[in-house]
Amino acid sequence: MGGGLAGCGLTQVGTLEPELDSGGAEATPRRAVDGGDPRDAASDATGDAAGDAGPDEPPTAVGATSIAADSLRIDTTRFADGPITVDGVFDGSFQVEVTGPAIAMALVRTDAAGALAFNQQWDTWVGTDVIPAPFNAVFATGSRTYQLAVYEKGLLLNDDTGRVSIPAGTHSLVIGGSNVGSFVAGSYFRVVLQRPDQTVVWGPILAY
Repeated sequence: MGGGLAGCGLTQVGTLEPELDSGGAEATPRRAVDGGDPRDAASDATGDAAGDAGPDEPPTAVGATSIAADSLRIDTTRFADGPITVDGVFDGSFQVEVTGPAIAMALVRTDAAGALAFNQQWDTWVGTDVIPAPFNAVFATGSRTYQLAVYEKGLLLNDDTGRVSIPAGTHSLVIGGSNVGSFVAGSYFRVVLQRPDQTVVWGPILAY
């Protein structure tokens, strides 16, 4: 297991029973400077390989992914879409190495082979944002999914709406998603990035 957010200014809280779509907010995490929302209208285009980049930039990619040391011992998000706030419930957290640029990020539950399973998804698409295929088979828009908190060096990268813009270059991130009973031994996950051209790139399969 890797590190986490426990030493980065977030408060660890006592165990509470999760309550779906509680909407409660006890605090707002520290936020990085907002770089704006570069997204255009989303399309259904998808991809499995690393994204295209300029001659001096590496392609968009998801690298090593691991369970954070403080997973299920820290509160990073709430059971809702939209702005990132905490709700007093322990969340799953993961460390992930990524290469930008990217305009959205998701954590999806899969089977052992890496295919989508169980209709469970945490992401930075919000409100009426169109979720790209293949993730839109059940969830057409961002309002239908749980929020995903994205941190770099202890600072929240999500903007005031909950969206994320990851600039070009490599980034060591910690991501957090509300625990809906998914973060247990024998469950599998993958991290996904959406490129500026609306296509997506998949990360490796992670066993919890």
